[in-house]
Amino acid sequence: MKRVLIFLGAALVAGSAMFAATAASKTAKTAADDPNNANLTYWYWAESDAPGANNWLKKQVALYEKAHPKVKISVVTQSTDTLTSAFTTAAQTKSGPDIATQWATLPTLSPAWAGATVPISDYVPASETKNWISTAENLWQGKIWAMPQYLIGIPFVWNKQLFKKAGLNPNKAPKTWADFLADAKKLKAAGITPFGMGNKDGYGGAWFFSLIGKQNLNSINELKDAMIGKADFADPKF
Repeated sequence: MKRVLIFLGAALVAGSAMFAATAASKTAKTAADDPNNANLTYWYWAESDAPGANNWLKKQVALYEKAHPKVKISVVTQSTDTLTSAFTTAAQTKSGPDIATQWATLPTLSPAWAGATVPISDYVPASETKNWISTAENLWQGKIWAMPQYLIGIPFVWNKQLFKKAGLNPNKAPKTWADFLADAKKLKAAGITPFGMGNKDGYGGAWFFSLIGKQNLNSINELKDAMIGKADFADPKF
């Protein structure tokens, strides 16, 4: 069976994602592929986002192998700290697993834009993908590059003491984008940094940009150019 890399992981607000990619080729599947007779290696990551995910996957693999006796799936657990770098290396060396995990949105689309992946909708029929939710965040060129698996939320929280110091109602959070900007302006005027986000793993920036910053752009192609180096990320637009 032709080596096919599939990623799965957590998305921003919508959920997690799985997407198909070839490590050695950009072509779609061929008639010679036999999904009922294969030895597959699966790099799996999700436990840190969804506790219990490892045990869930183990059960799903057992069920799949029972339904497909000639298929053997070997699961290799991945680390959050090395998740992205491992996939980058796999793409560069045209090697790696048959199935793997990854976050949705930019971590999913960036490999697609770099030509390292193929859309999962080339492998899964529309009769199935129509049942999936939150596919828009992994959609490009009319194709789905990731399959959502679970939902996570990313909340905004506010510091009531700082709100009070800035003359804002400490019990009232901004409900609209205009409210958010107005509150941020008052916080800044009071000498307070309006908002902040941790970025130890490097994903805070990508996720925040996906959710908030992309409204400054005219199309997804502008985002693509910035992510693959055709545009300067230091440009004020970004």
